[in-house]
Amino acid sequence: MVAALLGARSAVEGAATLPEGLVAAVGGGGDTDTVAAIAGALLGGRFGGAAVPERWRREVHGWPGLGGEDLVALAGRIVSGR
Repeated sequence: MVAALLGARSAVEGAATLPEGLVAAVGGGGDTDTVAAIAGALLGGRFGGAAVPERWRREVHGWPGLGGEDLVALAGRIVSGR
């Protein structure tokens, strides 16, 4: 976990933009999903959510055939047992 935190810190400190930092976090190797998750949180705090490119938001905000609103409705059905 310490290595992931150090990798994220390195990616964040050297980044001029949020995408640059996330690409650096993944490119550093190792436990890339953990490093990118930590770096993403730090970069979001540094640059704000609006710094996430629209194309990226479209890709991760949903599931094939389901958008964000569909996923919220699905979560509600799961929680209520429907």
